[in-house]
This record gives sequence, structure tokens and C-alpha cells, in this order.
Amino acid sequence: MNISTHKETLKINKFCFQHDKGKCQPVDDIETTYLFSGHIHPGIQIAGVGRQVLKFPCFYFTDEFCVLPAFSKFTGVALIAPKQGEVVFAIVENSLIHCN
Repeated sequence: MNISTHKETLKINKFCFQHDKGKCQPVDDIETTYLFSGHIHPGIQIAGVGRQVLKFPCFYFTDEFCVLPAFSKFTGVALIAPKQGEVVFAIVENSLIHCN
């Protein structure tokens, strides 16, 4: 299947990729500046008209890291509460919706 695995962390230039968000250490005199992780399966709650409330998986971006959504119907979502300046894109019917 031509899949490469990495035990804990993959570092490419100034980007760090690891399953669980944590501290990514600098490598080879290149300070890692941005972390991509998963693990928590972020989700956002969107209120519709009336009293309807829907939950969607989402991409969650901060200045320091991005948490990727789970791409599975078998996992739940951990609702996030984005702070000022953080960016969220919900996945709705195979499309991305900017939620800020």
C-alpha cells in the first residue's frame, strides 16, 4: 500500500506531525514552528433556525497548532470552544464551512 509509518513524530522543515498534541522538539537546528495533530477528534456545534443544533467534525487552527478531524463515521467528536483569533472549518456534506 506504500504507507510510511513514524513511531512518534514526523518533522518536515518547520512542521511537526504527531498523533497526540504535545511539545514538538526542534531538530537539526530547525525550530519547529507549527504542529499538526489528531487524537481528540475535534467537533463544532452549529445552531440552526429554531432549536436545532448539529455537531460536525472540524479542522481546528490556532497560532501554534492544527488539530485534524477524524474521518470516520465510527468516532464521535470532542466539542471545542474556539478562542478569539482561532479558525475552525466544519466538514458538512463533503464541504468545508468557515465557522468564525
